[in-house]
Amino acid sequence: MDKKYKFDLKKGTTENLKKIKDDSYIMDKKFTFNLKDGTTKTMEFEEFVRWCCLIEAVQVVDNQQDVDTTNDKWIKPLAFQKYIDERYHSMKHDLKVEVVMGNI
Repeated sequence: MDKKYKFDLKKGTTENLKKIKDDSYIMDKKFTFNLKDGTTKTMEFEEFVRWCCLIEAVQVVDNQQDVDTTNDKWIKPLAFQKYIDERYHSMKHDLKVEVVMGNI
C-alpha cells in the first residue's frame, strides 16, 4: 500500500489511475541502474522514457531483414530522433501504466 497516495498497487489499473490526480507519483519516480564499471546511474522518469524509446527504435532496425548491421552505415541519427519524438508520448503513457501496476 502506497501511504503517500493511499492506493493499493494490486487493485485494477483504472481504479489506481483515477486515484492519481496529478502525475507527481510517477514523475517523481527515480530509476537506479548498476553499471558494469561498478557505478550507479539514477534517471528521472522523463529520461527513462526517452531511453526506452531509443532501445525500441534500435530493436525495430534490428528486426528488419534488409539492414546490414555489421558496419555503421545503418545508423541514421535523424531517423532515430524522429522515431523517439513520435513514440515518446505513447511510451510515456505505457510506462505510467506499468509503474502504477507495480511492474517497474
